[in-house]
Parts: sequence; C-alpha cells; structure tokens
Amino acid sequence: MTQEKHDKDTDFNRDFYCKSIVYKGVFTATDRVNCLLPINGGEHLLIGAYSGVYLIDQRPSNDNIEPWRILLTFGVTQLDILEEHRLFMVLSNGTLNTYPLEVLTNAIEHEEYVVCRPWKIQDNVRFTEKLPSTFTRYTA
Repeated sequence: MTQEKHDKDTDFNRDFYCKSIVYKGVFTATDRVNCLLPINGGEHLLIGAYSGVYLIDQRPSNDNIEPWRILLTFGVTQLDILEEHRLFMVLSNGTLNTYPLEVLTNAIEHEEYVVCRPWKIQDNVRFTEKLPSTFTRYTA
C-alpha cells in the first residue's frame, strides 16, 4: 500500500463521523427528521420525518432540488428494507407497516407521491431489528 493511498483512507475514516448538512431549511422543529436510510449505494436517501417519508437524490442535476414526500404517514421513527422479501418497512406511530419495494422504485423513477396501501404487521412496536437471515425482531 502506498503512502498516498494510506493517507487517503485515513482521511476518509477520520471524517466518517463528521456532521455534514445535506439540505437546510426543508424540515422544521415541528416536522423534524427521525431516521435516515441510504439506498441505491447512497445515491438516494430515504428520510423518515413526522409528516411522512421523503426521498432525496444525492446526485441532483439541479442544485435547487428539494426532498419530495413519497409516503404520507405520520410519526415515522424507523425505516428498513427487507430485500429478500422485496419489502419496505416503516415504523410509524407505534405500528409496523410494510410496502412493496416497487413503491420506492416507482418514486425514484417518476419523482412523485406514491399512493399505496400498507400491510400492517404489528401494533405497539417501539423498535425493529433486522437479524441475519430473514427474521425480524419486534420490541413492544
């Protein structure tokens, strides 16, 4: 390993936990961001906020592009994707709902709000954890 590559890697690792502002002025104190999930290799970001799920293009062609809401569900606290089952999981207001993964692909391609009925998995959930294999644990 050359010294230049080593320096580049250590600089990247050093900046790993540094705070960087993605978009400013979009969310307020009453509609704050609760969770964030990178998708498509970090090209897009899913944001869970009190007013719904938003999608941001990390490599916009225009600097004025703001996040757009793709799902209207209130009190989103956690987002996750189960790729094996092609499901998008949303924990909002203590209810764990799933959507087909096609909801995200349609939102990315067409940049619009998606109308889709969720599948309710469990009520009174505070936290979900994706375990190895295909099991998911719910904490009530």
